[in-house]
Amino acid sequence: MKKTTASLLIVMVLLVFASSSSNVISSSSTPSIKLLHVIEVKNGGLLIVNDTVMIDNNGDKPLDNFRIGFPEYLRQALDSVSAYSYSGEALSVVENVSLGGQGIYGFQVNLTKPVDVGEKYNFTITFVFSRLVWMESSIGAYVALFPEYPSIPYEATECNATVILPTGVTLYNSIWEYNGTAVTSISARQLPPYWNVTGYVSFSDSMLLISCDWAKRVIVLDSSAQIIFEDTYHLSNIGYVSLTSMTFFLPKDAKDIKGYDAFFGEIKVTSNIVANQIVATVDRSVDPRFPGVDPGGNCTFTLRYVLPAESPYLAREGMWDYRLETKFFENLQYTIRELTVEIVPPEGAVFLSYPRVRTQYPALNGNLNKGGYQESLTYKLYNVTLFQDLNLAIEYRYMIFWSAYRPTLWLSIAIATICSVLVIRRRSRPPTHRLPEKNLQVLKAFVEICSERAALRSEYNSSEENFDVGKMRKKEYKRRQGILQQQLRDLDRQFVLLKRDVQSIEPRFREVVRQIEVAETEIESSRLNISKLKTQYRSGSLSKEAYEKLRDDYERRSDRAQTAIDDAILRLRGEIR
Repeated sequence: MKKTTASLLIVMVLLVFASSSSNVISSSSTPSIKLLHVIEVKNGGLLIVNDTVMIDNNGDKPLDNFRIGFPEYLRQALDSVSAYSYSGEALSVVENVSLGGQGIYGFQVNLTKPVDVGEKYNFTITFVFSRLVWMESSIGAYVALFPEYPSIPYEATECNATVILPTGVTLYNSIWEYNGTAVTSISARQLPPYWNVTGYVSFSDSMLLISCDWAKRVIVLDSSAQIIFEDTYHLSNIGYVSLTSMTFFLPKDAKDIKGYDAFFGEIKVTSNIVANQIVATVDRSVDPRFPGVDPGGNCTFTLRYVLPAESPYLAREGMWDYRLETKFFENLQYTIRELTVEIVPPEGAVFLSYPRVRTQYPALNGNLNKGGYQESLTYKLYNVTLFQDLNLAIEYRYMIFWSAYRPTLWLSIAIATICSVLVIRRRSRPPTHRLPEKNLQVLKAFVEICSERAALRSEYNSSEENFDVGKMRKKEYKRRQGILQQQLRDLDRQFVLLKRDVQSIEPRFREVVRQIEVAETEIESSRLNISKLKTQYRSGSLSKEAYEKLRDDYERRSDRAQTAIDDAILRLRGEIR
């Protein structure tokens, strides 16, 4: 009995020793990991997390991949993920893999080569989030959520974490504290595996929160080898500050930079060169037609610019072949939910290669569109961020004689059309008949009335301009305007009586009279609008630039209407002769 008991005790001791030995081996078989966790809050609302993993493989087997993650409920705010080795080589990333912990959304980073026992290896994985920054009205501050530390299946020997906030903000609160004060950086020793905690910071600032619902880039390659970019944005203001200006970074050799609003036409764009690139600012606060976009509102506008023929983006390869190297999109300050890119070569060009979007969209090829002698490529991408590889390289063939094809074609069509019209008119010209003398006298009187009214209106406008610039005294101006107004009233009564007689002569004269009336209405409307603009400008409610722009628009309308009246009068004079 005693021998049996002793034997059992020996077995139990051996099992405990074996268990402890296996634990030592297990713990020593894991690699040593250090982490650098950097969170950057961008002005505009993006939140970028860069996790640098430093591996010292002192385990017992090579590593060919590494798994990392964050709290699972943050997945819905993730826009993109990318990874790079310490040498800058892109690494493939597999989403939605298990780390072993609960509530963790995992990623597997496939390393460029196995990390053998005793070797070291570093890589960085970047997560781009949106909708994790918002204004919390209850505390009067902005709040940003993020993974406090990375989740990995190993214990980390060290983890340094830092939050980078937009310039000029004031930190209110943070998940981290030092001596009772909120801080934006901290160093943790021996971070446990499967960390699953959400961090936060709160801060004050007038930062913008913007969502780019969709964007479209059209790249036009013209026959002179210039590259024309037309970038259209649809932005929503999801913050609490009015959106009054937007800044874009363009290539340093960009020229002819212009902006266009979807509803109001051309808008003001200022530009200057900073750090070897052009900073273009679309300002919506200086023009009353383009007020700032209030919270909850949106706007659509286009930025157009040209890269010259000698730019490095387009290279000639041989006599007829060209190669374009640029990006599907750059200058990304926020995630583009839906991006359409259209590449349009010169008419007559043929694509030689079809580019691919190599990151996140490995199987997406351009959609080739053909119409007549014109080809184009169209791409559609979703949740596009600045960390994706969006390099674009296409090759096409274009023979220079195509540049003369379209003008020659249109000239030939124009000549053929003119010749056809002349032949038809010569063959089918109806015999002319002279109007009765009574009707001719009515037309003559009507033409004279119309001419006198046009001359009086011109004199009326001239006296207004002379008064505005100080060439006419107020008393003389009022006296002169009174005389002209009385003469116009007398002519208006005669015009009404004569137009009835003219309309009754033949149906074709009704249309001539109608054109004159419509044109005169347009002239009077433009005159009244210019008068209102002058009042607004003098009261200070309208800027000089806006006043001059709108006044010029109304004056052009008035000039076109007067031209229509002159044409109608000429037609009537032709009937009198």
